[in-house]
Amino acid sequence: MAKDKLKTFEWEALNIEFSVMGDFEVRENTEENFIASTKSNDFVILLAPADTEGMDERSLGKELANLAIQQYGFDPNEMEIETFDCDGGFGGYILGVDSEGRLCLLALAKSLDEESDVCVVITEYIPEDRAEDAGKMLGSIRFK
Repeated sequence: MAKDKLKTFEWEALNIEFSVMGDFEVRENTEENFIASTKSNDFVILLAPADTEGMDERSLGKELANLAIQQYGFDPNEMEIETFDCDGGFGGYILGVDSEGRLCLLALAKSLDEESDVCVVITEYIPEDRAEDAGKMLGSIRFK
């Protein structure tokens, strides 16, 4: 089954790699965005640069909560922030339902390299049976 095949992608503009299971295709790979989705568009991954100057591991949760509530319409009473480590960075994520009723995994990931100071917002719209795959994708992120 195509879903079981691991694919690795690179967002060239920010030198970030990640892997995900499935029949994903790149829809956009520019300085502004990286978008990949399954052929049926039921699982979509969007990466965009984040302006989080000075954010550290302690302030990441607050930044992520504000983003989830203000831009995605998450219910603040239904949010739990989890953290994750990735190669060359750290991050946090929330799994919830956005203002349009879609199951959404929203994450911030930040490079540990103080010179490049890369931070990305990761939005994954996912079918319920793929939540585990969405979480594994976060752990596969590699800041190059």
